[in-house]
Amino acid sequence: MAWATAYAGFWAVTGDIRVRFRQPLNVGEQTVVTGRVSGTRGRIVTTSAEMVLDRNQTLIPTATAMFVKVGADAEAVWRARYVRAANTVQAESRDDLRSPPDRGPERNSVSQSGKGSRAPDHDH
Repeated sequence: MAWATAYAGFWAVTGDIRVRFRQPLNVGEQTVVTGRVSGTRGRIVTTSAEMVLDRNQTLIPTATAMFVKVGADAEAVWRARYVRAANTVQAESRDDLRSPPDRGPERNSVSQSGKGSRAPDHDH
């Protein structure tokens, strides 16, 4: 949800987060996570998110969060550190977790459509 706030143009810190676990998730199962900004009021940004199994769209957890916008100085530092391209926000990640250029988006990316992207499979 933090990346959804950043992608929407709000640089903020988590004030409150609530997660409702609906189903168990087995290690190694592929999932799709979608986060969105659901509203803003003053310095407060509210968000929601869900995770579903990629194979059958079973809902695993849902979440809501409240973020508090940071000041201009912190925003400038974070923007310089995390914004890599005009239309994509990406988290720092270890080199061994990065996607090869021909395999699609990097781990922890948010597409321009606002939909989260799935992390690539890695066979080690």
